[in-house]
Order: sequence, then C-alpha cells, then structure tokens
Amino acid sequence: MMQMRKIDIEKIRQAADDESCTVITVQATVHAPVEKVWEMWTQPEHITNWNFASGDWHAPRAENDLRLGGRKVQLPDGGKGR
Repeated sequence: MMQMRKIDIEKIRQAADDESCTVITVQATVHAPVEKVWEMWTQPEHITNWNFASGDWHAPRAENDLRLGGRKVQLPDGGKGR
C-alpha cells in the first residue's frame, strides 16, 4: 500500500540550492491551446480525470481555489478507499 507523505517544501528549496544534489526536472509539451490546457489543469471536474498514478487508481474528488490564499485539494485513490 502506498502511503502519502507531507512534502517539506523548505527541504526541497534547500536541496535545490545545494549544488551537490541532483535536481530532476520533468517537462512536457502539450499540443493544445493554452486556454484548454489551463482549464484541464485547474478545473476540478477535469482534475478527477487525470490525477492518478496508474489505470487502477482514480481521483474521486478535487477542489481548486486559485485565489490568493485559496486551497487546492486533489485526492487520488489507489483503490479500496486508500
């Protein structure tokens, strides 16, 4: 069973500043209008269609408030409610 961990963003920032660490950058090119990509990336009804690790997972719920101080919640589920 996969366990979710809280990410310590400060540790990530420190690692990025440490030249002895390996930094991995993931990049993708999407051939679609930027407006459509933004909608799919930010709207909860679309996030639930792509935010999962593999085909046997699903994302039953997502919230996304892009206002300053808003919150983003994405709940990928590995099956059996996990």
